[in-house]
Amino acid sequence: MQKIDGSSLTSAMVKAFTFVIAIVVLILFTRTVITVVLLFLLAIVFATIINAPVTWLEKKKIPRAWGTFIIFLLIFTVIGLVSWLIVPILSAQVRNLIENLPIYIGKIETMLSSKGLTQNLPPVTNTLLTLGGYSISFLTSFLLFLVLISLTAYMVIYPRPLLQLYLSLFPMHHRDRAKNALVKSSIMLIGWMRSNLIGGAIEGIGVTIFLNIMNIPGAWVWGVLALGAQMIPKIGFYFMSIPPTLVALSISPMTALWVFVFFLVLDELLGDFIMPRLRSSSMSLHPVTIIFFLLVMGAAFGFMGILISTPMAAFVKSFYEEFYLNRLKPDHKMEERIEAIIHQSK
Repeated sequence: MQKIDGSSLTSAMVKAFTFVIAIVVLILFTRTVITVVLLFLLAIVFATIINAPVTWLEKKKIPRAWGTFIIFLLIFTVIGLVSWLIVPILSAQVRNLIENLPIYIGKIETMLSSKGLTQNLPPVTNTLLTLGGYSISFLTSFLLFLVLISLTAYMVIYPRPLLQLYLSLFPMHHRDRAKNALVKSSIMLIGWMRSNLIGGAIEGIGVTIFLNIMNIPGAWVWGVLALGAQMIPKIGFYFMSIPPTLVALSISPMTALWVFVFFLVLDELLGDFIMPRLRSSSMSLHPVTIIFFLLVMGAAFGFMGILISTPMAAFVKSFYEEFYLNRLKPDHKMEERIEAIIHQSK
């Protein structure tokens, strides 16, 4: 039996202990700066997306700084124009919803109690108050928004030093793979944003028109809420449909049923026919992968983690394919093995 040298054992234990301490310190440090890390990741996502039109302008002999200014100006002009058109309507409907909220809650509770459905359900009022307790101050949000815009702008205007740093993290023989993975991620993120804008617009317009026809209070509010539903993949539908369905329930159960059926049909049409075509050329993420990243990022980092869950899935998929999957030998029996697993045959 080989004897273990005492000094080697001590050295190994010291290294292991130092490694554990370093991991603990890293975790504690990460927890304290997690908002900064997430903000930085979100800036990378936005910079990757905005880089596409800026690069197109650069090919037209427009300097990157001016191109970035033009793109940001266009974005804020569109946002400002849309806000100018719909904010007065939204503010009036939000004020009306808030003023009539006790009436809606009272009607729903009366309706449920008459059916004997409130015994095992938490009070609606307490539930709404609990949901409303998770907020962030306006000033903090505004400052974080300014930091996000500044980070994104600097990343787009001066990308070369950052990309040089990124590539220098990899050994020379891996840098082509690192380049390909980042290019693939960029294409996926641009497709993700384009599909979200188109799908969100379809949802927002459809919801606003239908709820106005049904005379549901706050139709414009729920339409704007639907605009952002595509940013929360697979479960955004529930966030989008539950509030207007509850308001419709205060009118009548049949009205609530029609509203919920409409949201269900709209989600199926978008999810099965429209969104796959919008994302087929750029994003090929399996729904299970998207939901997994959404749950993990949401549980770890809250709402901001949910926002960047799909971009993170795109990055992980690109790097996994480039650094691992593409290096494997072709498996000509892969489909045969998959069929055997599905049909439980040996």
